[in-house]
Amino acid sequence: MDRIFVLVPSYRDAESPWTIKDLFAKAAHPERIFVGLSMQYDPLKDGACFSVPFTHPSNVRSLHYHWRESQGASWARHKASTLWKGEEYVLSIDSHIRFVEHWDELLIAELAACQSTKPILSAIPAEYTPPDVRATNAPPTVTRAVGYFDDGNIAFAPLALSRTPEHPLRGAFVTSSFLFAKSGLLKDVPFDPYLYFGEDEMTLSARLFTAGYDLFHPRRNLIYHFARRAGTAGYALHWQDLPAIAPIRDRAHQRRDHLLGRATSVDPLILRELNTYGMGSTRSLSDFEAFSGINFAQRSLSQRAIHADFVTDIASYLAGPIEAYQLAQHPKPRVDIADLPIQQQSSTTVTAPTIQQPITQAGGGNVITGIGEIPPHLLAQYPQLQQILPYLQNPQALTPQVRDVAMRIIAHIKQQQNAQAVGGHVAPNNPTPQQIVAQPTQPLTPSEREELNRLRIVAKQLLLERELLARATSWFAREWSNRTPDKPC
Repeated sequence: MDRIFVLVPSYRDAESPWTIKDLFAKAAHPERIFVGLSMQYDPLKDGACFSVPFTHPSNVRSLHYHWRESQGASWARHKASTLWKGEEYVLSIDSHIRFVEHWDELLIAELAACQSTKPILSAIPAEYTPPDVRATNAPPTVTRAVGYFDDGNIAFAPLALSRTPEHPLRGAFVTSSFLFAKSGLLKDVPFDPYLYFGEDEMTLSARLFTAGYDLFHPRRNLIYHFARRAGTAGYALHWQDLPAIAPIRDRAHQRRDHLLGRATSVDPLILRELNTYGMGSTRSLSDFEAFSGINFAQRSLSQRAIHADFVTDIASYLAGPIEAYQLAQHPKPRVDIADLPIQQQSSTTVTAPTIQQPITQAGGGNVITGIGEIPPHLLAQYPQLQQILPYLQNPQALTPQVRDVAMRIIAHIKQQQNAQAVGGHVAPNNPTPQQIVAQPTQPLTPSEREELNRLRIVAKQLLLERELLARATSWFAREWSNRTPDKPC
């Protein structure tokens, strides 16, 4: 029997119950589908996470965590994978997905068509907008690398094909939101719980390759992904919910760099369980770099990575030269605001579309674009906004994807402005080290010292109370999992 285990990490996601519903509704054999659901939510606020009854509740296994317990997307995906019970195939997805009819049969058949003894299917999915508005006639794609984020993670993007391949095309880069293989992968290359978000796909691509797996891109779109969730009511992002995210990200980046040979760490926290979550022994990391066109140590991309030249005869599947594929056609779909602006190598710079009309300005000198008026001082202060301005003023180039990237950049700019405003407000009360040295220190009076000690005691009590509340809420979340999941919160 060809059973499929679908692992789904879900973070405060109103789409997750609809994803599970669609998963079973569109399957040719729903009785053969088993879901491992890692749910992170607020039991008192996130009732939308349980708004739709499970049609096959006995086929859904779930772990429940308060969102404050979450350690990120990679951690949650690992937790979901632990619910596997021997099904023959595994499908890794996000919690905001839609499926084509008979997706289960189609995936198994597509995997069998791959020319490898250890194949994997993966691709950046086409998009949908809730409830189920899909990118109609979206072409098949292959995944290429297009640059580096400031934090050192690689930016991947889909490259649309102009015709349907005769067989699944060999690729280099995996995406966790759509990965299908025989379930032995969960033993050979388990998901790393010590990464966070963004590091997982670049390290997983290398780990799978070195373990002897071959990645292929399917010949058609079989699932659809809701990429533009940021700022949408009913959706949350872990790095926005958790203010103290920097230490978690920093550890994940150090682990990524150690795994990929960029740096060597001796920190036991960074090196945890590398025998389980490290590189394979079938091929070397340098073999993967040669195949993919990436140099991890130098943080560079060759033409092979940018143009997807690792795909055999890639030029025959494109409508024109690779240089003609501009940002407006192939944007990075899941831009993390915390990672903006994007740093790209000079070889990846795209040519902006020609502006037929002169820049139009509103009253006060604001520049009019397809997403509203932009004050000129923002354009002068933020070069990345100037870079995409031609797209924003060209109706043919202003696709929904470009609009999304622009809105995220502007949101990032506003966050920076707010942070600067707050910093300016508190600066007088926070002198620099030089000011501290220059000014004579004044000893505390007895009453000030007493008040300081009292505030320290109150702070400790508040921290203790918060910890107790977090534990109580976590207990409540786990107890909640014992109830029938087809009733709303």
